[in-house]
Amino acid sequence: MARDLRAVGAALALVMVTGCRNAGAAEARRDRAACDAGDAAACVSYADRLIVGDQVLEDPVEAAARYEAACESADAPVGCVRLAEMHLESSAGVQASRGEAEDLLRRGCDGGDLPGCVVLADRFMTSRDARPLLERACDGGEATGCLRLGELLAGLPGADNRTRATELYRDACDEEVLACIRLADAHLAGVGVPVDSAAAFQQLNDACRTSPLGCFGTARLYEDGVAVEADAERAVDLYDTACYGRTEGGGRGDPVGEACYRMADLLATGDRVERDLNRAARTFGRACRLGYDDACRR
Repeated sequence: MARDLRAVGAALALVMVTGCRNAGAAEARRDRAACDAGDAAACVSYADRLIVGDQVLEDPVEAAARYEAACESADAPVGCVRLAEMHLESSAGVQASRGEAEDLLRRGCDGGDLPGCVVLADRFMTSRDARPLLERACDGGEATGCLRLGELLAGLPGADNRTRATELYRDACDEEVLACIRLADAHLAGVGVPVDSAAAFQQLNDACRTSPLGCFGTARLYEDGVAVEADAERAVDLYDTACYGRTEGGGRGDPVGEACYRMADLLATGDRVERDLNRAARTFGRACRLGYDDACRR
């Protein structure tokens, strides 16, 4: 009886998976047909599938052509931005060209694609020229634009700029975890806001759910006993998480070289944790490979 039930369950699972795949393939066919009929948004959707092989064969050459078709329409400026990103990343299907990428990003941004304005500002603009593009993106509700504008203002002289930067980080924090981390750094340093280590700990601890960099910041507070009781073992655990690009929420991100270095230093000295020279040596090596130069001299 149990075996029969397992067989029925397996059969149902197979039917569900097959049904989902068939539905996905049907959506891909609809995207292609709509694109062929002149629907620019469908061209972008179909090209996105072609880039990753979602329900279609991976084909970056055709993807580039579909993005270009969308770009030629005023209805889907994101097509220009996607094609520009292919040029910047030297993707198969296009010839790498920064000049072409810049032109495409300008077309996308002028057409109203706010993320395209942010990429254009980041990759091609001086600080002075980037500011109006980032302001446009931020005013339009693009959180990354607010984050980048805050970072730009934080680097300029004047208390007003630093205060405005922290306001922008706060506005962007719900959507951009890096903005939460920047706000926490400001609270720790008292830059643009009063010193508030408790708020900083909460922001970094929350950020650790989705960002290795948030875990790194939280680890430093545990190591130094700032806003929380010092706990070197907890710091090592969090440094390890950040070092290998993990998060407390089970996700992945960019590994943090300095996290590897700080963990290795604690393990090498046995500072409030069990000394482990072998693990320390491996972790110094990883920090060095990640580009943290101080570790290369250990």
